[in-house]
Amino acid sequence: MSMNGTAPGYWTRRHVTVEITDSGGTYSVIVPSGEGDVSIDGFEEGNATAVVILNRGGFEGFVEGDDVTQAFSVTCRIPKQALSSTRRQSIFDAIYQTGSWANAITCDPLAEKWAHKVVIRMAAAGAESEVILLPCVRSTVSIADGEVMTLSLSGTNYKAPLLGTAANAALNN
Repeated sequence: MSMNGTAPGYWTRRHVTVEITDSGGTYSVIVPSGEGDVSIDGFEEGNATAVVILNRGGFEGFVEGDDVTQAFSVTCRIPKQALSSTRRQSIFDAIYQTGSWANAITCDPLAEKWAHKVVIRMAAAGAESEVILLPCVRSTVSIADGEVMTLSLSGTNYKAPLLGTAANAALNN
C-alpha cells in the first residue's frame, strides 16, 4: 500500500510492446501479440562482473571484470501471412536480415554479423512511459504448433542495456 492507502499500480503484459530495429532505426517491426511473457535476465551494476580480490584468503574487495550479457525472450503468435517479404516488415526478416530487411544496418560494432536492437516499451494511461533498450542483440527463433502457431524469439544482448531517459535519448539520436 502507498502512503495514502491506495494500492500502487503495476506494469502488466497489456502495457508492453516489443520492437526490433536496426542500427540506423530505418527498419522496425513490432513483435506480434502473444502470451505476454517478455523476459530479460542478467542486469548487473555497471554491466560488468565483480571479480573478488582476496588477500591470503580474506576478502579485500572487488575489481571490475568482463562485461555481462543479458538473455532475452518473448513468445508471440505467427500471423497468417508470408514469413518473409520484400514489401512489408516481417519478424523473420528482422531476425535473419532477409526480405525487406536485407539492407538493414547491423548493430555489431565490427559489422561482421547481423545484430539488432530490441526495444521494450511500457505505456499506460496516467503513467509515464518507460523504455528498456537492448542495443546489440543476436537472436534465434523456435516455432511450435498448437491451437495457434507460436514463435519463441530468444537472444543475447552484448552491449550495456539502457533504461528510461537514457534509452529514449539513444533511440532519438
